Amino acid sequence: MDEMESMAEKTYKLVLDRYPTNAKLLKSYGKFLESVKNDPWGAARYYAEAEKQEELAESAGPEYMGGELGGAVNERSAIITINAMGIIQSANKAACLLLGYKKGDLEGKNVSCLMPAPFSVRHNSYLHNYITTGKAKILDTMREVVALHKDRYVFPVRLTVSRVNGEGPDSVFMDVMKAVESDPNIVKGWLLTNGTTLCVDQSFVDLAGYTPSELVGKPFSSLVTAADSSLLDSAIVDCANYHEDELREGAVQVDASLQHKYAEDVPVRIKFEMGGTEEQRILVVEMRLLGEAVAMGSFDHKGRCVYANRALATMLGYKTTALHFKDISQLLPQPYGVLHLKWVQDADSMVAKQTPASCRNSMTTALLNSNGIATYVKMKITPHVPVAAQCLADFYAGNQNGADTIWAVRFERSSRTQLLDERRVVLLVSSDGSITWASPGTPGSLFAVQPTDLVGMHLSNLVDVFHDYCTVANGSDITAALAALLNCTASKPGITWRVGVSTAVSGKQEVQQEANGNTTVVTGSQMRILLRNSSVRSKLKPAIMVVSRALICLCFACVWPFGKVAQRLTCGAGGASVQYCSNGHCTGLQATAGVCIV
Repeated sequence: MDEMESMAEKTYKLVLDRYPTNAKLLKSYGKFLESVKNDPWGAARYYAEAEKQEELAESAGPEYMGGELGGAVNERSAIITINAMGIIQSANKAACLLLGYKKGDLEGKNVSCLMPAPFSVRHNSYLHNYITTGKAKILDTMREVVALHKDRYVFPVRLTVSRVNGEGPDSVFMDVMKAVESDPNIVKGWLLTNGTTLCVDQSFVDLAGYTPSELVGKPFSSLVTAADSSLLDSAIVDCANYHEDELREGAVQVDASLQHKYAEDVPVRIKFEMGGTEEQRILVVEMRLLGEAVAMGSFDHKGRCVYANRALATMLGYKTTALHFKDISQLLPQPYGVLHLKWVQDADSMVAKQTPASCRNSMTTALLNSNGIATYVKMKITPHVPVAAQCLADFYAGNQNGADTIWAVRFERSSRTQLLDERRVVLLVSSDGSITWASPGTPGSLFAVQPTDLVGMHLSNLVDVFHDYCTVANGSDITAALAALLNCTASKPGITWRVGVSTAVSGKQEVQQEANGNTTVVTGSQMRILLRNSSVRSKLKPAIMVVSRALICLCFACVWPFGKVAQRLTCGAGGASVQYCSNGHCTGLQATAGVCIV
């Protein structure tokens, strides 16, 4: 045994001295060292040298063989050589990367393993026909075909086949493949001539929510709405009546609506072209979106993202795959992220509880991008039950309750300024308390009144504390109260007051009658109690009031706390005062009769 081992090693060295750049020989000797001589370090050196020689051969190959292909080959081209029986002789690194194989895995296999059915079962007969008849049908022409990846998915390539050596049974062919470059505005699909889907490109999931693996083998007409299905079938049949060049010019085009997996239908223009070889034609479908692309996302009943398109991912600075199955709470600033799950679970019963600032009212909301910075958006949220319940049943492993509701969300960019404008009303108030101007951009749902309707109204008819003040002062002049608030703002910049806002309060007579059933004048402390009475409080909306010179800003808030420990700030000669709690929130205004501050 030792003698045979020594003889084999001498033979290897003798041949390597003669062919030192032969990659296959270098690999073979490396394997001998690894398995027979038990020398992995020596084997690694020869494996590295073999890989180096292969790379040098690949870089030199295009220059040597580029003449016949007329520039079709470059350093990024995937090159495979086969013999007349279809057996792969070599595959360069680019080809292995394109098809998902390791270097050397393809050598010795039939090239039909790189083709999906029905092309794989017919390819050997095509080769046999060429060898026996000498009639070439696809040589030296570029064709758009489909290839089969090692992971068993189909994808499109552009293929050029040329005979580089030999004649008849001794022929050697070179296949040059290039991945089809994708146009971001066009989604492509490849069909058999009977309309069966072979594959679609990865951007189809961006357009309609379906992954390529979900569509293989399905009739393409099943992807559109029922109204467009027969129209699409007719167009597929019509393709047989046109030449390849006519189809390329757009002889067969159809406007249809794709059924989105998670959202509303998507209008597209579908154009048919011819691909494949003369023996086995395929249809190339180009789909172009009709209208402007919008950021879209869909979320399940637990708030998990089940679909996000490229526009939404770009808006938030994520990769599309990074958003899939991300919880919506991770995209919301706190405390809304923690609270949102409860809101989603109670969504069906919360229609009547929606606040004006709810995202379901298409108000501006802040989402966190990949860097944790707020991105302001408006959302249009639509429940999408019928399609979602059917499509997600498998995902939830038969749990039908898990696929009850999918929330389809359209996102539109907004701004922080718009967010604030939607949650506040800015009022210009004269010295006597009359409202002279109201911000027109405030939605009417904020305080249940259109801002334009506030112009001409007295402030005491809108804000509870001013109504309280006027009742105690037995008049409608709130100059002293405004002066006190301005003085407090000057001493404590940024101070705010929690107040109640109501358009139902039209004067002290109405409040007194509603609370007491008569028109008896009450004291200030009694009026504050009345204002907190449930019959009156139900018509008040909690708000945060900011007062500055020449304007009063009322901002929407979601709480109604009243002061705990009251303090008093006096303005003027003991004449007017504002009562507020320890955290600076207004609980009432008082004035001494006969004192007026201008």
